[in-house]
Amino acid sequence: MDLVQRSASCPSGWSEYNGNCYHYVSMPLDWASAERHCMSMGGHLASVHNLREYHQIQHVIRTASYRSEHTWIGGTDAQKKNVWFWSDGSRFHYTNWSEYN
Repeated sequence: MDLVQRSASCPSGWSEYNGNCYHYVSMPLDWASAERHCMSMGGHLASVHNLREYHQIQHVIRTASYRSEHTWIGGTDAQKKNVWFWSDGSRFHYTNWSEYN
């Protein structure tokens, strides 16, 4: 399951927040496949930059899945362990993650 984020006007079935469009995808994919899927839709896995954005993303997931699903977002340290970045290229500062993430 992944959460696509892209800029521009939002198509039907997408949610707009702060100039970005969000769309929940319920297919079970690994992180890299989820990012490729998002790119095929014109976006990236969602990046989270503050508490409000985090809550909005949670709302999109709950609205689409009717519960709090474990969902991929765009943060990764795949290139270098413990050096995190967002797949959309934005700066990585917000770190309100659960204990085991």
